[in-house]
Amino acid sequence: MLAALSSIFLVAGCGTDDPAASGGGAAGAANCASGTFTVAGNSSMKKGIAAWIEAYQQRCTDVAVNFDGQGSGYGRTQFVQKHVPMASSLASLTGDQKVQAQQRCAPGAAVDLPMAIIPITLSYNLPGVDRLILTPSLIARIFDGKIKRWNDPQLVAVNPGVALPDKSITPVFFSADAGTSENLTRFLVKQAPADWPHKPSQSWPVSIGIGAAISTTIVQAVKNTDGALGYVDYPDAVDNKLSLAALDTGKGPVMISSESVAKVLTASTTSQDGQDITLDLAYGLHEAGAYPAIMAVYEITCTRGLPAAQARFVKSFLTLTSSDEGQRLLADARYIPLPPDLHNRVTTAVAQLAAG
Repeated sequence: MLAALSSIFLVAGCGTDDPAASGGGAAGAANCASGTFTVAGNSSMKKGIAAWIEAYQQRCTDVAVNFDGQGSGYGRTQFVQKHVPMASSLASLTGDQKVQAQQRCAPGAAVDLPMAIIPITLSYNLPGVDRLILTPSLIARIFDGKIKRWNDPQLVAVNPGVALPDKSITPVFFSADAGTSENLTRFLVKQAPADWPHKPSQSWPVSIGIGAAISTTIVQAVKNTDGALGYVDYPDAVDNKLSLAALDTGKGPVMISSESVAKVLTASTTSQDGQDITLDLAYGLHEAGAYPAIMAVYEITCTRGLPAAQARFVKSFLTLTSSDEGQRLLADARYIPLPPDLHNRVTTAVAQLAAG
């Protein structure tokens, strides 16, 4: 089990910020890379990665870092094909892609390193409706086209006292492969198997509504479409002032908060094989006050096998992202930092990466 969090927005592993004194310290000038490097991956992490890049380049002045945020699947493919030294993904490597990644990293190994947690919001556009409760069953039926109007009796029944309009529901979904889709479909399979007949997938299985390629365009589609319901990462939803539904998995409606996410992380499990660390998130959790529609952000790279300059960049950059400072930057950007036990595992794994 992941260790319980006293406050998930307070960075785990607190202590000195002196890199010489703590495994959680930030990358210093002595181990800076030089050159130009690109990280590819999920668009939901763009604000967090931008904060990391800014902090890294402030102390490493001979390096330029670019982020190509076209999606988790895109990032993993770019990594496997040796176009980037590191990918940011909302899903870990699996199946044939993991085999390909191991081949790319030889004689080292490909590793998944969790760096953040992101809640998935159910964001809606209904002028005049200030509060909305959705159950996993309702979410599944809406996105699968079984519930088509906001005043459907099934929605009215779980929203007593709310004047839901006689208006069409427009689902908004990721049209390109997306880690957010994979995590939400995993959640729906666990929470509403009778209403969600599709397997977990990074490819959204239903084409009803409006498709958008990345999180930015998902947000715009929800904002611009009266009656829309979309699944949006928490930082983007809050920054764009979208209306967020409360989630009721059977023990009462719950909003996203440090406490509601901490309950899910406490019920989740961590697996580790050498430096490879993956999470089995408790998508199916039915606990009062828990919000189990969440996803983990993995930074995917090689333990060894990268060209020297790339290896130096990856280790120094991930030393920053996994540090106390890097995790505080996430909290400032409305992402959720790693809980203490996981934070310690990740900083130890990063310290063992080859540095060129």
